[in-house]
Amino acid sequence: MTRLALLAMVALASSFAHAGSSSYYESHFDPTLSEVERIRAHLGCTVEYLSAQPTDALTDDQAANRAEHINVLSRYAEAGSFPVNETSNPFTPIFIDNAGTACAVGHLMIESGSGSLAREISTCENLAYVPEITHPGVLEWVESSGLTLDECALIQPTYLAAFIDEITCQSDADGVRLEWVIGEGFDASWVTIDRDGVEILQLYGAELDAAAEAYVDTSASYGVHEYRVYASDGWYWDEHFCMIDHTEKWFTRGDANGNGEIEGIADPVYLLSYAFVSGPPPPCLEAADSNGDGTIEGIVDALYVMYYVFAEGPPPPLPFPNCEIADAGGHGCAAVVCP
Repeated sequence: MTRLALLAMVALASSFAHAGSSSYYESHFDPTLSEVERIRAHLGCTVEYLSAQPTDALTDDQAANRAEHINVLSRYAEAGSFPVNETSNPFTPIFIDNAGTACAVGHLMIESGSGSLAREISTCENLAYVPEITHPGVLEWVESSGLTLDECALIQPTYLAAFIDEITCQSDADGVRLEWVIGEGFDASWVTIDRDGVEILQLYGAELDAAAEAYVDTSASYGVHEYRVYASDGWYWDEHFCMIDHTEKWFTRGDANGNGEIEGIADPVYLLSYAFVSGPPPPCLEAADSNGDGTIEGIVDALYVMYYVFAEGPPPPLPFPNCEIADAGGHGCAAVVCP
């Protein structure tokens, strides 16, 4: 299941595990947006979603109120004047901020004539998500609004938090290794990994537990890549990026057939077959340059390995005898060749 499908499924679920866990905007996530643009985009997507829902079960009054609320929400999103949470818990919505700016749901209440309800909520439960608000007037207002409680919860966006403490990516023999650390006190619900803007992995539930905050991208081609690790616990989300120049080649010089061993007969025969009878190319041409002189000569390089193995000749130059990072020169490696 793709990240887009999962987030859409979570966002549109009929019952929320907790408020804010289902930002509809997350399925349209754009990391380049500012916070105001992000909230505006979230509300725009929510207006689109609310407008598409059937209203057959509503009374005429509820249907009219719902339509008006959707219109008000659309204008509120366009205006872009959103509350700012300046409390010690900034990663939650705030019903009405210190400047008197109301959140989207609070704004709907005020515009519908229930300003006193919105102010009472801000006095006692200003940082609560909609389904957590215990004020008895909320359910009554929701009932008359033509919206559902879940839809009111959907209006509230999730918030960026310092969720991922750090991320590293490095090139090794298996590919590109990514490691990240989820901050103390956070319990990630899902993690997705993008390479160069394209999702390559989603970890969810048991898969996430098994990943142990690490992933090896074995399919990464050689070159420069940008990785993004995105994590969410349903309440908050965070993302980190890392760049990696995956150009190092791992090989053992003299290992022409790429099986991880230097063999006096097998490697020379493989190299001679490639050079003279159109045999398969070595997985790493640089490894076939057994004497390290910068050229691949079937007889010379084959004899160099045989002389080393059977006549105590000089060993191949580094990387040897271990499989290590080395410059692949002008020959290149079609693949990482380590056992």
